[in-house]
Amino acid sequence: MIKTGNRTRYRASFSVLVLFFTAACARDAVAPTAPTPTSIVPIAIVPVEIVGKATGRLAGEIPPTRFGNPQAHVVSNATVTVVGGPASGTQAVTRVDGAYEVTAAGTFKLRFEHSLFIGTESSEIVMPVGGVTIPTVVLRTAPWTVFGRVIDSLGNPVPDAVVTLFRDREYIVALDGAVGRTDGAGRYSINSTQPHFELAFIGASKSGVGTGVVEGPCCGAAPDLRLRR
Repeated sequence: MIKTGNRTRYRASFSVLVLFFTAACARDAVAPTAPTPTSIVPIAIVPVEIVGKATGRLAGEIPPTRFGNPQAHVVSNATVTVVGGPASGTQAVTRVDGAYEVTAAGTFKLRFEHSLFIGTESSEIVMPVGGVTIPTVVLRTAPWTVFGRVIDSLGNPVPDAVVTLFRDREYIVALDGAVGRTDGAGRYSINSTQPHFELAFIGASKSGVGTGVVEGPCCGAAPDLRLRR
């Protein structure tokens, strides 16, 4: 009976120890943490700027012919500038046939400038593989002035003479509104926004003195215009 009791007490004590040890382990154990997902860093995709040639032709307004047909002529020595994109500021000059070729890239515009015409810009262009051809650009005429002096056959200034600018060298079709009169020193100055040729075609007349015609560079100073009976 005593041994059996002891054996029973031993077993009870062992059970208490096991429970105590289990509780202690549970208390000291670190709860497992969930794995932190790896952050995904997006890769920046840098667009490739395509480099190519922008080509085209530049033309300018000229007066209609005396038959009334509007025309355009090529503009040489005009400046073509790239606006925007990696090649911004790159320039080219139009050739004698009005053609140009300029390197550009990405998204850009082209600016066209010439002293005798109003500057303009193209719409936005995206450079494609193989380059791009721009449709012909026609520039509008910038305001211009012709001035000079009217004299008689002896070289004396002719005041109050009527001076007219013409569309062609036949002096048949006058430019709209391009009429003036000489002052007391025989000088005149006429402003216009009408399309013109590279030459100015000028005629003058005064009753009792005579008529005369002259051609000069457009625009600016014209040679003396001499009236003859």
